[in-house]
Amino acid sequence: MITLYRIDDRVIHGQTMIQLFPNYPCDGIIIVDDNIAQNSQLLTIYKQVVPDTVKLLCFSVEKAARKLPEAAASNKKYIIIFKNILTIQALFAAGYSIKETISVGTASKKADAKDVIKGFALNQEEVAAYNDLDDQGYKFSIVPMGGPKKSSTWSEIRNKM
Repeated sequence: MITLYRIDDRVIHGQTMIQLFPNYPCDGIIIVDDNIAQNSQLLTIYKQVVPDTVKLLCFSVEKAARKLPEAAASNKKYIIIFKNILTIQALFAAGYSIKETISVGTASKKADAKDVIKGFALNQEEVAAYNDLDDQGYKFSIVPMGGPKKSSTWSEIRNKM
């Protein structure tokens, strides 16, 4: 069973441990990210942050398209974390679909991005991905760190841009 789908460019961090775990109990966390899946050192760091009782897995987009249906059908509870919207877009292109609202956290500033709202900086490719997925009916609940206290949908943010 999947208890939460989340996008957060920090992936696993203090907020994950303090706020998400109590609200979304899980037996495992699955990170879906091609780069992290190939970086054993980074994955080792993430494994050190989660409790010993929580299994941490990391899949490439290709492997996630095959394995996430198994996680969804499992009796075990999983949180699925994506580093960015482009990974979800690639996963959907590979045939996977998410019916639940996707929780969205921080999107940190980067050279080619601008703040869409406080604590949520996107580049043009990411804005286009959110627009595309929003047009297809996917739902997002966006609450970036340091951003607004209430969640926003992508449609609400899009209309203010």
